[in-house]
Amino acid sequence: MAKSLSPRKRVPQQGFTLIETMIAIVVLTVGLMSTAALMTQMVGTTSKSRYMSTAALLGSEKLEDLTHYSSRVPPASIAAGGSLAADAPGYFDNVRVSASNGVVAEVTTENGVATTITHQPDGTVNIVAGAAPPADPDAQVFDRRWLIQANTPVNGMRTITVLVTMQNQPASAQVTYQASTVRP
Repeated sequence: MAKSLSPRKRVPQQGFTLIETMIAIVVLTVGLMSTAALMTQMVGTTSKSRYMSTAALLGSEKLEDLTHYSSRVPPASIAAGGSLAADAPGYFDNVRVSASNGVVAEVTTENGVATTITHQPDGTVNIVAGAAPPADPDAQVFDRRWLIQANTPVNGMRTITVLVTMQNQPASAQVTYQASTVRP
């Protein structure tokens, strides 16, 4: 048998080696893990943002309620007093915002009597004295406290400060909101 004297052409092998495949899997795994961590952080930030915007809305609402009264004949609710550190009678309330059905229940306790104002998504408002708020295990509960200081910063002026704190907040989303205004 005679050997051929023509040089054989080497045909390049097709496919990937085991090392190339392992490196590609490691790179893909790092990328997917980074994306998963980013998504987790994004969900947490979105929840905290929702809680913060609700607290800001409730704080602004209470501040508006307290500042719209006439300065000549102030009602008892805007007389000097209150506390931001503890519940002072007449200077605190609880607001429950339903996470599932859009119902907002504002509970004010004064002289031991609870008044519940319930706002339905269709615009109806129910006010019931001596009633507990509607049961809703998914509700976000916010405590609102306000402090009214007379003759601050100058004589004839009042400083009104409202503090809103989420009661049943997750540890990863501590939510408090404080706002102040000065008016005669």
